[in-house]
Amino acid sequence: MLVAESVTHEAVLNLVKQSKVPALETIELFDVFRGKNVPPGQKSLAYAFTYRHPERTLTDAEVNAANEKARGPISRASYKLSSAKAKQGAALAVSMQ
Repeated sequence: MLVAESVTHEAVLNLVKQSKVPALETIELFDVFRGKNVPPGQKSLAYAFTYRHPERTLTDAEVNAANEKARGPISRASYKLSSAKAKQGAALAVSMQ
């Protein structure tokens, strides 16, 4: 996800937590990039979201719906998003650039 240099990881976490997705188990910041193809004054943050149900494997549709709900507050904050395809029942890495 592209954000202003002043946007903190904590601010992004707070936005995602607003979505209250029950299946969202963890949110991990795994990359911060500045440089080529990133406009001056901005940075790219990449997150891994892990979705899990305590009693069964989530379907692709459930993970995709949970991912859209988790991303909603970020989109409304006007950050630029892109994402990888969801995979059933596994930890989901969503690259937001």
